[in-house]
Amino acid sequence: MQEIAYILLVKKMSVYKITELKKILPSFIIALSGCVLVLCFPQKTADAVRTGIGFCMNILVPSLFPFMIISAFVSNSGLGYALGKALNKPAKLLFGLNGAGCIALLLGIIGGYPVGGATVGIMYDKGYMNEKQAEKAAYMCVCSGPGFLINFVGASLYSSAETGFLLYLSAVSAVIATGITVNLTIKSKDDTVQKTVPSKQREDIALSITRSVAQATKSTVDMCSAVILFCILANLGTILISNYTVQKGFIILTEVTNACNILCGKESLVLIAFAVGFGGISVHFQIFRALGNVKINRLLFFVFRIIQGILTALFTKITLWFFPQTVQVFSSTQNSTAVMTSSSFFGSFMLIITAVCFLYSLKFNKNKIGG
Repeated sequence: MQEIAYILLVKKMSVYKITELKKILPSFIIALSGCVLVLCFPQKTADAVRTGIGFCMNILVPSLFPFMIISAFVSNSGLGYALGKALNKPAKLLFGLNGAGCIALLLGIIGGYPVGGATVGIMYDKGYMNEKQAEKAAYMCVCSGPGFLINFVGASLYSSAETGFLLYLSAVSAVIATGITVNLTIKSKDDTVQKTVPSKQREDIALSITRSVAQATKSTVDMCSAVILFCILANLGTILISNYTVQKGFIILTEVTNACNILCGKESLVLIAFAVGFGGISVHFQIFRALGNVKINRLLFFVFRIIQGILTALFTKITLWFFPQTVQVFSSTQNSTAVMTSSSFFGSFMLIITAVCFLYSLKFNKNKIGG
């Protein structure tokens, strides 16, 4: 009996070790691969870090940090709830949200990502949205802001604020269309609106301001860290990938600021619009972090981002039909060989679809999990 018990114990320990090994194996492979790549390409890694820091200091922080403070203040002070009361009916009809959720959507459109996700997280913690409304809002409050599109992409990269404004209009239209799609896809029997704000959630103005600045600072640091990380991944990925079409898809997949900086002036405005609507994995991770306690299905979130990217590209294409002079401004900055063909667009699109298998089909994505 003792021998049998010993054998069973050894087998049980072996099964336990194998199970534990399976849990840590993906993390081990990622960590090992990262170390090898950084050691093999130290200069490229350093260049990518400098590029990422430059994006943060010159583009993202100046344009996003003020809006992060404003969005946090609107949520913490109860102003978003008060203003949202007037939007309860249209918000529920179009998006299945209450007025507070609609305010989060508007702040995301004005401020850009990840302002919308951060606002949803705070609104949910304050009790201004229920769980289902917060989940819906998380899927739709993703938009590139006017500061990024008009000032950086339009004025800086294309020397045309008009081009950036066109992209921004397409992005906003795609957000609204995606929001309606989310509402039609995710139905909830409980879309009740909270009648009163709990007294414990009320804050005086001074406390709201200080808390908002602290939250905005933390969100900004998280955002910059993600941007730098994915700039490194994009830079190293282009070294390992020789095919230009696959390179484009990988750049779009990783980080949107880097993608615009590299592809603007080389590729069609329609492809740039898709990249802006999709946002990139870097933005997705920033939003997951900003959502806090809001639980979402990350695979579904990724699918909605693909839909939003396609819609942004479609709206841009339609707008170019009505405003052909914008195409002329854009085309003047391109090389003759930089015109995007349909095969390159769908090649990039299929690469993003394929990446789902690696990034979002893990076990923890099969169920709803927190951001």
